Order: sequence, then C-alpha cells, then structure tokens
Amino acid sequence: MLRCAQCGLRAPCCTMQLRLRPGSGMQALLAFADGGCDNFSPQLGTQQQAWTAGLSTFATRYAKNAGVIGIDLGSSGYRNATWAGNSADADWNRIASRAAAWAMAIHATGHGNTH
Repeated sequence: MLRCAQCGLRAPCCTMQLRLRPGSGMQALLAFADGGCDNFSPQLGTQQQAWTAGLSTFATRYAKNAGVIGIDLGSSGYRNATWAGNSADADWNRIASRAAAWAMAIHATGHGNTH
C-alpha cells in the first residue's frame, strides 16, 4: 500500500492537485481521509504530527481557491478513532476539532503555519 510521506495516508491525499476552471461554477468538498479507514479497527495509521502537517499542506494549497468549499474531516470512520492510547491528546474528536478551527483560520488569513 502506497502511503504519502507527508501525512501518512494512502496517496494521493495531500499530494493531490485540484484544478477548477475559474467561472465554471464548480465547487468541491475535499475529504482528507484514508479511503480504507472504515474497514479497519478505529486506530489511525499515522502519527498525529504527520497528519497535521499533511492537513497544513492541504489547507494552504486550497485556501485561496474559491471552488473549494471545505475539507471534510468527519464523514469517514474516524469518529471513534484514537491516535494510540487513551489520553485526551490522542482523541480523534478533539484533534479534528482543533484541526478544523485551524483550517478555518488558514482560509480566513490565507497564511500557513498559524497553529
């Protein structure tokens, strides 16, 4: 299985390029998830820092693209997942909430590395 070096998810994830023709009226909701996550036990297969770095790349790349209306962090099988262990810092819901707030800040400012 090929995995992205930046985020640890199955490629193409954060290495994907989306090109929407200006004025076409098309919009996209991006899913930042491993397609196989629903088929396995709820343990994420990458380190939190690598995942956050991948999200950073993803959010920064599309922050100024008017055709991208969001990044979906919640529709995959991650809702009950953990990063390993039971600490609050390993809880997917907490991490995804922080990541969503951070991605919104990236979109509002258009700048990366604000977390």
